[in-house]
Amino acid sequence: MSGLEIPSFIIGLGGLVAVFEKGFEVWRTIREAHDFGDDVADGMCKLEMEFFRFQTWWTALEHLALRPGRPPSVRRVPTTTSTLQVTLDKQFGQPITDAAVNILKLLEKVEELLKRNGILTIFQAQPPEPRQTLDLSEETSNPWKDNDKSTLDSSLESMIYWNNALYSILPQNLRDSILELGIAGYALDTSENIRDISRLSSNRNTVLTQSAKFIRLRQQFKDGATTDADLDAILTKMERKMNHFKGIDATTVLAGRQYTIAHYSPDDEGQPRRVMIEWIPFPQGDYDVYKLARTRMSQISYSLQQIGELSHLQVLPSLGFIEYGSAKVFGLVSALPTSATSSTTIVTLYDILPGSQRPGVNERSSSSRRSVNYPLPSLNQRFELATTLVTGFYAFLLTRWHHERFNSLHIAFLLNETTGAINPSSSEIKTLDLGAPIIGGFAISRPDSPTELSISAPVEDFEAVYLHPDVRQRLKSRPKAPNSNPEPQARYQRVHDIYALGLLLVEIGFWRPLARVAESGSGGKVKASNLSAKEFKDAIVKKCRSDLAFWMGETYKDVTLRCLLAGEEGGVQAADGTGGLNNFYWDVGISLMNSESYVGQQWKLRTSQTHSTRKRRQKRAAHLHPRIKTGAGLPE
Repeated sequence: MSGLEIPSFIIGLGGLVAVFEKGFEVWRTIREAHDFGDDVADGMCKLEMEFFRFQTWWTALEHLALRPGRPPSVRRVPTTTSTLQVTLDKQFGQPITDAAVNILKLLEKVEELLKRNGILTIFQAQPPEPRQTLDLSEETSNPWKDNDKSTLDSSLESMIYWNNALYSILPQNLRDSILELGIAGYALDTSENIRDISRLSSNRNTVLTQSAKFIRLRQQFKDGATTDADLDAILTKMERKMNHFKGIDATTVLAGRQYTIAHYSPDDEGQPRRVMIEWIPFPQGDYDVYKLARTRMSQISYSLQQIGELSHLQVLPSLGFIEYGSAKVFGLVSALPTSATSSTTIVTLYDILPGSQRPGVNERSSSSRRSVNYPLPSLNQRFELATTLVTGFYAFLLTRWHHERFNSLHIAFLLNETTGAINPSSSEIKTLDLGAPIIGGFAISRPDSPTELSISAPVEDFEAVYLHPDVRQRLKSRPKAPNSNPEPQARYQRVHDIYALGLLLVEIGFWRPLARVAESGSGGKVKASNLSAKEFKDAIVKKCRSDLAFWMGETYKDVTLRCLLAGEEGGVQAADGTGGLNNFYWDVGISLMNSESYVGQQWKLRTSQTHSTRKRRQKRAAHLHPRIKTGAGLPE
């Protein structure tokens, strides 16, 4: 079963749509309530979360059950024997209708409770008379009546029940994602919601709570809520001393190596541990730019440390940063898992793509790795990798930061070189595990506020192709000498990050370096390095439209093109703001996840059919040639 399949006679009911619209209308009225007292504040916050669950489920219904481009009369209807249909008939009858109506009744009951307690006044001909605002002590001295409070609590419990009924018919992988990530686009819409959710330590949605805390932390940095002394304290806390590290090869760092595995012994005489260091060159600019970059390093390392539970982000636990002055680089320090051994190394997604090679002497990977071949991943593995990275990317967007370097050069894997790769001269093939990518490249990430400055780290030519054409043009037009009257530059936007994600999906889909794909898309007559930024993008888009569906299917192709054309006609409309986040999640994230689920099920089905066919053939062959049973083979 691919995604959510609901009988069209249920989906097409105008009355059902009216129920949902009425529910939203009632909720908009309830949201006007305030000063309801501390004794029910927690319940009202949980009620709001349940409404967000209700709203998110309805959005999921629109994106998964309603097939895009098909009128209701021709939408696919599951057979009466499908797993989902049997579940619906046995357990719920008409679950969507029943649950929606019951949730609407519960919202109307809460609305009546609020009006009865004088907290909510609506539909008045004249404005209400101004009344003195009660402080916290006055509110708590006038609690709700016990019976009304009990009614509110029971209504909340009932709403939880009916929401659970709605979500129970979703496939497991989609249900988990929607509950953890899909709801965040709505729940983290306002500063008030962010504040309330970040304080809910008992909230069962860890992703939502951690995202809210990360946004609040980002707001502190952005808005200057912390004093200079506070920032200095964080900087001191997060910076590590170089003499506490062993195993850093200065020669390779100076040569431009991207990652190093070293041993770290903390100040407090704690247990020494193996760490991964991602090196980032000092930014281009004057001393003020260097200071800003150093502050950002402390902020991003501290922030990543605080959201260790946000597993969707696919990062290692942050320990801080170091400054390697003689090499003119910063290093983000992360703790390696305890399973890492002395033979563990780091390889990037770019490095394992067939035909990839970092040009020149400034090679960040060991030269010996050029001769290493890696097994080609299966279709399932590529879908899983793409979905994991899209989910991690969205989790980072939820924190209201720009990444600015989201590409295969900054997607790493831990590799045990004795088991993870194959040598051309060896007949032994061992698969490289792509299931645990590590997202890096946070060095120049910044809050998405218009007042925040972008830090420009040096970009090599072969890496520049991973940037949006507008960003490449900005880098190209930057004056090499200080200019007293610089022209205003186009700012980095969310759509630039989403474009970079689209390029990453291109590489995963074709399993080739981006430059090779662009050269093929341009007709194979021009080297990628000779294409302009616009020509490069056009070649990639052309190649995706013509060939990507053959390799990955129509949905994967559509999702990739939505990213490549972000902000344009035919692309995801993901402008900065909450609405853009929601568009990205539903048009890209959930569509890809739904397609991955379908591909996985088809693969299992084909495998099962192949196994059954093989057994039937063996049975027929054994009947004709009994010696097969003994392993003697066919008679000559």
